[in-house]
Amino acid sequence: MTRIQRAICITLAASLLSCKAGYNRPLGNGSSSSADIPCAPKAVDTNANAEALAVLKLVATFSCEKDSTATSTANTKRVLSGQALGTVADIQNNDRYYAWFNDAFKDEDDYYNTPAVAGVDYAYSSNWNTDQFNKANDLLENHWDKSGLVIISWTPANPWQEGFNTGYTSDVDLTALSQSFPSSAKTRWEDDIKRVTNALLNLQQRRVAVIFRPLPLMNSDRYWWGINATGDNKENDFKTLWSDMFKRFNDAGLENLIWAYSPLDTAENNTKSFNWGFNKEFVDIVAPVVRNNNLDIRDYDAYKTLGKPLGMAELSPATGADFDTLKYESRLITNYPAVAFWLSGVNDGDTKRTLAGNKNGFELLTKDTVITAEDVEDQGLLDY
Repeated sequence: MTRIQRAICITLAASLLSCKAGYNRPLGNGSSSSADIPCAPKAVDTNANAEALAVLKLVATFSCEKDSTATSTANTKRVLSGQALGTVADIQNNDRYYAWFNDAFKDEDDYYNTPAVAGVDYAYSSNWNTDQFNKANDLLENHWDKSGLVIISWTPANPWQEGFNTGYTSDVDLTALSQSFPSSAKTRWEDDIKRVTNALLNLQQRRVAVIFRPLPLMNSDRYWWGINATGDNKENDFKTLWSDMFKRFNDAGLENLIWAYSPLDTAENNTKSFNWGFNKEFVDIVAPVVRNNNLDIRDYDAYKTLGKPLGMAELSPATGADFDTLKYESRLITNYPAVAFWLSGVNDGDTKRTLAGNKNGFELLTKDTVITAEDVEDQGLLDY
């Protein structure tokens, strides 16, 4: 079905089954199955701009709107599709985006089926310069202009190290980063914050809203800010760091951010509880990371109790090759209806995690319940 055909279908024949189910019912009809998730939450940044508020509204609507036991087409669950692109370095040109987003899922009428959410990590392997950030932002702006959503992770370097190292070292002291005492670590930390702030302000000037995912996997030992850094379960050190970080970005004039708390699946090794370090006052959405071949979200019911809209910053196979991506639709619609969006991960050697690198990506993105960037535009779902 072409874009024009879809638009005609939506506008003139809302009741026909040839339209995607659930398009024309009122948004925000919650159900008891997701009673803990608000349909119209307030942004934690009281100065959040119109674009950011529209993104939060869309995610919240998709997270609270459905009932997994419903049989009526009026209550059909919808989920926003997504794909991670890697780091700033990985998208210095558009080749990866076009291979994984645009060109991979065209139909015979040249109608695009673009994953709705694009993800990039602003650090992870290096501290980038302004030109590199701006080139990455060019691509993110392009995706936003197609009515796609943007999620940016921030995996910063250990500020107690000279080089770029995201791992824990024994000299890490989270409290030092939010106190007034000067130190070389604090100087590096503040330099990193300034660098990322400027890149995010560049997107704000372009009117691009960002689901911002800083310091991910905090309930694990993967990174320097995680469970190793706080000694005897003193997770309040992390909460203080998070709130101080929020204030720094807020004071810098950023108004385009929706803040995402992103723990690791507690079935993984060396993890603490699903809500370790959760700082409700400074979190808009919960967006965990899960990798397993069956797409089991083991902490799903626990995440819902946090009272925030729910998405998946990554939901990917752990070891598979030739993975059947149709499993995303069957698991998320049937078993995890409160998940508003997911991002498939990037490939790792022979482990293929992208939608384009596995089976049935086109079939998945043309499912009635799987929403693409084109669907967001055609239905006017991002309203600002």
